[in-house]
Amino acid sequence: MFATLIASTCASSIIPQITAFTNAAAAASELFVTLDKQSLLDPLSDMGRKGGDNAQGNICIENLKFAYPSRPDVNVLRDFSLLIPAGKTTALVGASGSGKSTIIGLLERWYLPSSGQIVLDGFEISDYNTEWLRSTVRLVQQVRANFQNSRSRLTDFRSLHCSKVASSITCVMAWTAINTT
Repeated sequence: MFATLIASTCASSIIPQITAFTNAAAAASELFVTLDKQSLLDPLSDMGRKGGDNAQGNICIENLKFAYPSRPDVNVLRDFSLLIPAGKTTALVGASGSGKSTIIGLLERWYLPSSGQIVLDGFEISDYNTEWLRSTVRLVQQVRANFQNSRSRLTDFRSLHCSKVASSITCVMAWTAINTT
């Protein structure tokens, strides 16, 4: 009799949790479907060209249109075109949300554009091996906190020398003029 009482108490405490178990199983099922989906941008694939020693770095972006998969109704880029010559330092400057990081994400093939094309050294970017591309193209984020008070720690001479070495003298001079007025 006592064993029946304990068994019924245990069963009554488990029954309310059956809904949570059912919800968890349904969520896991959806997650596994997503994880099992074959990616169009497989970074582990050996397919695609690798630039190797012949890579120059000429980038031509023509009429690019893009919306993130999570918000397909909001275009981040509309008919965007840009020519980036090899061997030149290029900075993408704009307000937050203007598409700067998106362009780099498309160059590194984290996403596919809705329309338009990106050409690297005369070949469509989709022709390149994704792993090679991601190990070659780099993004250097400029976080404002990295530059706060940094000029006050350097002498003017040292600051200008570092800027010349980094090929950013024009940017630093403009930034100094803006921040000292």
